[in-house]
Amino acid sequence: VIGHVDETVSWVPSKVGAPFRMMIPSPRLAVEILEQAERDAPGGILNRGTKRNGDRPGEFERPVAAALMDKSLLAAQEFVQVKIDAVRRTLQQGLGVADADIIEIPVLFNSDSRWFPGRYFSETVNMVNGLLLGTDYIVPDPRGPLVDGKDVLLQAVKDRLEPLGCRVVPLDCFDPYHRGGGEIHCGTNATRLRTPK
Repeated sequence: VIGHVDETVSWVPSKVGAPFRMMIPSPRLAVEILEQAERDAPGGILNRGTKRNGDRPGEFERPVAAALMDKSLLAAQEFVQVKIDAVRRTLQQGLGVADADIIEIPVLFNSDSRWFPGRYFSETVNMVNGLLLGTDYIVPDPRGPLVDGKDVLLQAVKDRLEPLGCRVVPLDCFDPYHRGGGEIHCGTNATRLRTPK
């Protein structure tokens, strides 16, 4: 909906291989993770603990099983994935980024004909839209379904970034940022200072 580059791509440093890795959202990965979570621990909740008075049913918090049976939601994932794949190819060609240097981050997207028809917003928090401070990557707490006490969406990001030397720090900013259509990067900024050698 907003259309900023930080909704689609972000960079993190790596102590392994290339010095930086490109992160992009992946609806395909999000669906795979949620399907596995529902098999492992049925009854999981998306956007767990975010329901407020005045929310429409399923507006933010909703059962994973209901999301996975929502044909329009799943169709949105396929549509958005095609768009993200096109952006990925353009960035790879323009910047020379290898497949091995791209990290997919699980994000579900959705659309609502009442607001910005034909535009898409992140249904789950978009952890690509985080804030990098040194090697700490601050992500919006995804409040994803729990399996064995671990948030499967957050764990997926930790599994991808921590081996590179990045510490993933979740921050609860669902309200007001995600509810307002943004994430951490939308409400913060950082000044990079070059220290003398």
